Amino acid sequence: MVYDVTGWIFAGTGESRAPSVQEHSEFFARAARYAAQLALEFQFETCDVFDLSVTSFNTAKYQAAVKKADVYYCDVGNTWALLYYLRERGAATDADGVAARVKRGELLYVGNSAGGIVAGRSVDPAKWKNWDDQWGWQNALPASARVDWNYPEACRGLDIAGGASFFPHYEVKYMKVCQERSQELDHQVVCCANGHGVVIEGGVTRLVSPEGVPPHIPMVA
Repeated sequence: MVYDVTGWIFAGTGESRAPSVQEHSEFFARAARYAAQLALEFQFETCDVFDLSVTSFNTAKYQAAVKKADVYYCDVGNTWALLYYLRERGAATDADGVAARVKRGELLYVGNSAGGIVAGRSVDPAKWKNWDDQWGWQNALPASARVDWNYPEACRGLDIAGGASFFPHYEVKYMKVCQERSQELDHQVVCCANGHGVVIEGGVTRLVSPEGVPPHIPMVA
């Protein structure tokens, strides 16, 4: 398994700036401990942890890990930083990158919160609650490398979910905003409440709920 903690790293600073060296070290250590637990629980032979934002990023090691992985687990955090660095590291475009392998049926993608949003056709739903800072963390980047997220094309996700986009952490209080904002997009938006999950298999989207818990409504905006 490849465990991508990029979004989580950026969530640890209030999301208004890039993490300091110490903050990064602390978060990565926590992630490594969690990865070890995942490997033990699900009996993975290996569980490689990557923060795609590090300056000394080992591209060859990452590419090799993605190419041999059975599962790519993308964790919570800052949606915008996560998407930015997934693009930078070729996850969206490489012939054997994350998106390509998922679309060929060679790799299981598991996205949690931000990790789910970036898997969609568009990450625009991340704007609907305005939880994630789009701008402050980019201050550490050269001006020429910063992204203006106001443009629809800039919000293009990995699109590995059969053409749908995602709105996680759905609650009744978000029903109106989901109904209204989804009209701005030209495709389906799948809403998923905490404790539930969405599975896409063979191009079919279905909601998975805990045993004994009724599915939330609506799933689709």
